[in-house]
Amino acid sequence: MQGLEHIRVTGREMLPIEEANKIDFLPFAERETLLWKQFEPQSEKMKRLVRFLAESNIILDPTLVADGSTFLLSQDDQINNPNNRYLPPQLFNKWKGEPVPQFDKLPAELKQVAIDGFEKRKQFVGMCSRAGVHIIAGSDGAGLGTLLPGFGLQHELQLLVQSGLTPLQAIQAATINSAAALGKEHDLGVIEPGYFADVLILEADPIKEISNTQKIDLVIEAGRPYKPLDLLNASGKSNN
Repeated sequence: MQGLEHIRVTGREMLPIEEANKIDFLPFAERETLLWKQFEPQSEKMKRLVRFLAESNIILDPTLVADGSTFLLSQDDQINNPNNRYLPPQLFNKWKGEPVPQFDKLPAELKQVAIDGFEKRKQFVGMCSRAGVHIIAGSDGAGLGTLLPGFGLQHELQLLVQSGLTPLQAIQAATINSAAALGKEHDLGVIEPGYFADVLILEADPIKEISNTQKIDLVIEAGRPYKPLDLLNASGKSNN
């Protein structure tokens, strides 16, 4: 196995088997919440896991944005997210009617526990990065709000920085590291002669502040330049 998608650590890896058996087979949201209630990122077992991932050259795609959607946000949060203004009404209504996020399924007494567990997962990602684990940026979309294509990846970069990566490391996770994970590092992921590249020209430096990836001045796709507002107007949508 070369890569891991999401952050899914079973109770059997960290807990006594009697405790693990009580949690590992529960429904997803309750299971992950109760596991990370007991997991401690600075425990010796967790540190050994991080070392193992680094020594094994594993590629970790944590999809923090998906876990944030699952364990921090309600259905109403995602429905009311301003990102949705870019969705065609038919698709918005379709997604709005699909099953509610896992956060809404948690008992009230576990909701703060779920939020605390998400913070632990971010600590884990930071530990992996510092240990040399190969981190790539994935979003696990598409969906409403924070999972909307484009916005989801931008939010993932912000969560990676919150986890302890530098803005440059987060950008590399979405470019050269992802290309290497696909075995395409000689074709993709950098701007050099002979490589395939679509380019975003930004209005501000994302190395200084990762949220500047959202301040897009120009999109160059297949060698053709596009202004974001022109693209929105062409699709019948605008920021207004």
